[in-house]
Amino acid sequence: MLLSELSAELREAVSPLVPLSDAVARAVPDVRVLAARCVDLAARELTARALEHQKHLDAAAMLRAVPVIEEAESARRAMLAIEKIGHQENAPSVLLRAAGGAASTYLLLDRAAPEDADATLRALMQIVAAVARVVGMARRVGVNSALMVADFARLAA
Repeated sequence: MLLSELSAELREAVSPLVPLSDAVARAVPDVRVLAARCVDLAARELTARALEHQKHLDAAAMLRAVPVIEEAESARRAMLAIEKIGHQENAPSVLLRAAGGAASTYLLLDRAAPEDADATLRALMQIVAAVARVVGMARRVGVNSALMVADFARLAA
């Protein structure tokens, strides 16, 4: 239903919400870019650092060689590459599953329609949870917390 089809009284009541929904739809591309950067940082870099701390240098190097996660197709390719690394290397599967899980969450955001703020928010919550799992694992194996904070700060800059 278009705003013009509403009664004058109802149109007046909902009009403050229209600019907000327009703003959300315009912000989604920026949110998607930032989300892809967070997923990429967690799945490729932070997991690689955690693997290095556990002396799995080959797996870490292979993970860093995975193409950057920038959109849905690159997230799919990253998931497959991470799974392949897990099969080839004697690396901790829990770390690689978390990295693959982080990459997979980006697909939820890709499926959310830009104008659907609820679906977008649910996808973002899944991304935050998946990234937090990777960060928590990296921290537990000794990856420097201050360095991780600095990495995330650079994403927002």
